[in-house]
Amino acid sequence: MGKQCGAYRDSPMDYAHLRYWHCGPTQIRIEVDKRKGPNYTTCVGPWQDVFVDYYIFADNAWYVGLC
Repeated sequence: MGKQCGAYRDSPMDYAHLRYWHCGPTQIRIEVDKRKGPNYTTCVGPWQDVFVDYYIFADNAWYVGLC
């Protein structure tokens, strides 16, 4: 828990947000690991900290390439 580069939870509670902080100068694509159903990808801009999903629905996200 706690803000860091990459995926993180903003709270220890189950209803926490899964967020992704991209600490770099390029636009990247991340894959979101859904607990049920298929994973999906989305783009994150340079130096952005974005809401990915609720932690009860997705538990991780990672870099997969550039957008």
